[in-house]
Amino acid sequence: MKRRAFSLVELLVVIGIVVVLVSIAIPVISRVRQAAYAASTQSQIAVLVSAIERYSQDFRSYPGPLPNNQINELAPGTYPQVNGILLTGINTANGGYTKALDDISMSENLVLGLLGGLRFDGTTFVFDSALVGGGPSSLNPANPRRYSPYLDAAPAWLSPGQFIDQAGRVAFDTTIPEFVDQFPSEPLPILYLRASTGRSKVVDRAFAHDDAQYTLDQVTAYTLSGLGIPTGKYHGLRWTGGIEGTDGLSTGIDGNGMDGLPYLSHPSLPDTPRQKDGYILISAGKDRVYGTNDDITNFGSVK
Repeated sequence: MKRRAFSLVELLVVIGIVVVLVSIAIPVISRVRQAAYAASTQSQIAVLVSAIERYSQDFRSYPGPLPNNQINELAPGTYPQVNGILLTGINTANGGYTKALDDISMSENLVLGLLGGLRFDGTTFVFDSALVGGGPSSLNPANPRRYSPYLDAAPAWLSPGQFIDQAGRVAFDTTIPEFVDQFPSEPLPILYLRASTGRSKVVDRAFAHDDAQYTLDQVTAYTLSGLGIPTGKYHGLRWTGGIEGTDGLSTGIDGNGMDGLPYLSHPSLPDTPRQKDGYILISAGKDRVYGTNDDITNFGSVK
């Protein structure tokens, strides 16, 4: 009797079919995973929006104890102040790079507002990482009470301190943590911009330059770095394109991302910012580049 067996041709055909199916399945699985991470990040931003709005109802302002003009805006070596009282205890030496003591990003300011991290020691406000998650404290030294945190599961969303990505690249921020998004292969900070209410222009690079609603220096701790992207590519939201700002560093698209003005301008209302007199949350999206059309935000589509 002849033994039944696959011929070499049949075996090669089967292997070829398996290879084709696997080559089709891998990109599909990757896309499904990326869509799931994006959905999780969108849900995370919705939770942050809810927390911010509850904070606003309680305190009649958007979260963050430091005023806008003390976010990355003081002279090097100068401590920021909370209600006129110095804020100390901030270590900025990490990853071989030392920043000025004042270089707190607005994303870090958001964590201090929603989760706490400050205590009053009788003379100064002090940042204490052990207090993050315990709830924000009163900014009145005469009544140093502590409030409940505005997020229950937030510590799982936090960076450990000064942000360093998985490739070892360092953000230009301090050791105050920030919220990171839900892309596990390369989690990046969620940007937070808080408007200077009543101002007329859309955006500027630095608070001191003129009367813009949004100031890019609130987030350039992350966008001016190489976080999450290959060498030779750049985040958007790094400057204003020299149109409304005064730095004149760029006149269009830089690398992959949009400049601040087209990104933060309202798509249908001329000379009006998105989220006027409010705030903006931004995840870099699946491409891990800030300022591109796949960014996940609290205002919907970037396009």
